[in-house]
Amino acid sequence: MGASTGREVSGHLSEKSQRQLRRDRWVFWTIVSSALLVPVAIFIVATVSDAYDETHRVSIECTVMGAEGGLGSGGGTWSRVQISTSDCGTLTLTWGITESNRDAVASELAGGGRFAFQIGATTQSTWKLHEMLRITPMVYSFQQID
Repeated sequence: MGASTGREVSGHLSEKSQRQLRRDRWVFWTIVSSALLVPVAIFIVATVSDAYDETHRVSIECTVMGAEGGLGSGGGTWSRVQISTSDCGTLTLTWGITESNRDAVASELAGGGRFAFQIGATTQSTWKLHEMLRITPMVYSFQQID
């Protein structure tokens, strides 16, 4: 008969091993739950933010350097106008943009100058986060200022 390690008592795991097993299970299920819940929470926040932005718009003024019509993708394909500015970064206009008008809208913006852009209030309040994550803010409408 060999020396006892103290890990087995009458053929069962010792209390220390049972506690470790419970802790390991708890850690495992915490990680699994987080991995499932975090994406769901991000989806919900993004959906609520988008809905809020559609009904709560604010105006920003930017100096346009150029614009280009094209197609966006991700969950489908849609027409868009990508707008380059010197002071607001890159903006994307998709509202009211179709395959037949995207190049005309891009030409109107490509001439440059100061424009007022309507964006969502949530987008404005999280502007630095958009920049940090390299998320292009969505524009609802625009008007040339000068």
